[in-house]
Amino acid sequence: MLAAVDWSNRHGLKTFGLTGFDGGKLKKLQQAGLHVPLHDMGMVESIHLALFHWMLNDVYARINGEGRHGK
Repeated sequence: MLAAVDWSNRHGLKTFGLTGFDGGKLKKLQQAGLHVPLHDMGMVESIHLALFHWMLNDVYARINGEGRHGK
């Protein structure tokens, strides 16, 4: 995955990572992201999943013309 982020950065693509703990190599490579500075894998994953749920709900609303993103 780090090679893909590096390649994307070198080819003008936007990169966004989800990290936890100290962020590791991905936090240094990504252009933007959500870093959860906790040393509890379960909590980090739960926060990342909450973000995924919010994003999917927003995409669904945009596709179906619901909410403030409606047509």
